[in-house]
Amino acid sequence: MAGRRSSWRARAATRVLAPAVEPRTYRSLIYLLLAFPLGIGYSGFLAAGLTAGIGLTVVVFGALVGVPLLVGMLFAWRVLAEFERWLVRILLDADIPPPYRPPPAGGALARLRARLLDRATWKDLLYLVGHFPLAVVWFFVSIALLLLALVLLGAPLYYRELPAGALDLPGWRIDTLLEALALVPFGVAAGLALVHAANGMAALHRAFAGATLGRWSPTELRERVDELSGSSARIVDAADAERRRIERDLHDGAQQRLVALSLNLGLARQKLDSDPEGARETIDAAHQEARLALEELRELARGIHPSVLTDRGLPAALEALASRSGVPVELHVELPERLPERLEAAAYFVVSEALANVAKYAQASHASVTVRNHDGHALVEVRDDGVGGADPAGGSGLRGLADRVTAVGGRIELASPAGEGTLLRAELPLQG
Repeated sequence: MAGRRSSWRARAATRVLAPAVEPRTYRSLIYLLLAFPLGIGYSGFLAAGLTAGIGLTVVVFGALVGVPLLVGMLFAWRVLAEFERWLVRILLDADIPPPYRPPPAGGALARLRARLLDRATWKDLLYLVGHFPLAVVWFFVSIALLLLALVLLGAPLYYRELPAGALDLPGWRIDTLLEALALVPFGVAAGLALVHAANGMAALHRAFAGATLGRWSPTELRERVDELSGSSARIVDAADAERRRIERDLHDGAQQRLVALSLNLGLARQKLDSDPEGARETIDAAHQEARLALEELRELARGIHPSVLTDRGLPAALEALASRSGVPVELHVELPERLPERLEAAAYFVVSEALANVAKYAQASHASVTVRNHDGHALVEVRDDGVGGADPAGGSGLRGLADRVTAVGGRIELASPAGEGTLLRAELPLQG
C-alpha cells in the first residue's frame, strides 16, 4: 500500500514539475508574449486598410483607388495568415497545412473570383480579427504570473534596496531576510502556475488556429461526411455495375471465343486422320480465336487496372494513354517521386476518362495533360481546345470520377465555358 502511495506521489510530482523543464513550454510562452504586439499590428493594418478601401470605394472617383486597395488587402491578409501558420508551427508545435484551393486557369479576374469564393480566405480574416482579443488575455495573464514569480523569487535580493527598506505586500511587510526567504516557495508556485497556464493557453490558441487557419471547420466536416457518405454509396453501386459489366464482357467476349476455340480443336482432332488439310485450317481458326480471346482479356484487365501503372508508374501509364488517344495529347508529368498506389490509380483514371470524353464529345484538335505537385497535393489537369459546354451533372463518367477522387480525400473541378474548351482539374492530397 505504501509503495502504491509513493508511486502515485512520484507521478503527481512529475506531472507538476515536468513542464518547467520542457523547451516546448518556453516556446509557447514566447508566442503568448509576442501575440499581443502582433495582434495590435494585425488589427491596425486591417482596420486602416479596409476602412480606407471601403471609404474610397463609395466615392465615385475614389473607387479607382478603393477597389485596388481592397483587392490588395484580400491578398495581404493571406500573407499574414501564412506568417501565423509558420509562427504557430515553430513556437506552438502545430502544423497547419494551407487549406487553399489551387489557383484556377485563366487570367487575373478568374484568380480573384476564386479567392473571393474560397472559404479559407474569409477564415483567415476571422483568425486575424479574433487574434487580438485572445492575445490580450494571453499577454496579460502571462505577464501577471511572470512578474509575480519574479517579485517573489527575487525578494531576498532586493527587499532592502527599496526606498522604504522593506517590501510591502497586502497585509504583510517584508523587512527581514527570513521573511523574504519565506516568499521563495510562493515564487516557485507562481512560476509553476505560469508554465501550466502557458501550456493551457497555447493549447487553446492551437485549437483556435486549427479551426480558422486549417482545412476543416465543424460545418465543413459535416458537409465532408455527408459528401463522403453519398460518394461511398455511389461507389458501391458503381462497383456492382462494374462487376456486372465484367461478367457480361467475359460472357459475350472471351468466353464465347474460348467456346469456339474448344469446338474448333475438337473438330480438328476428328479431321486429323481423315482430312489433314481441313484439320490444319481448323487449327488456324482456333489459333485466331485464342489470339482474339487473349486480346479481349488484356483489354478487360487494362480497364480494371493497367499493368503498366503497377510496373512502371504513372508517367509511363499516361504515356500509353496519350499514345492511344484519338486526339493529339501534350503530356507534362512533374513528380519528384512515385505517388501512393491509390493516388496513382485515381490520377490515371481521371486522365483516362477525361481523354475519352475529349475524343468523344469535345471536337478538339489538341489536348494537354499536366501532373505536378502543389502545396502538398498532386494536381492533375486535362485541358482541350474543343467546343466546351461540358456539364458535370450530365453523365455518370464525371460523377464516377468525382466519387473516385473524393474517396482518396481529393476534389475535382470542371471549367467548360461554351466555345472555350474544357479544363478538368483533380486535386489529390499527398498526406492524410
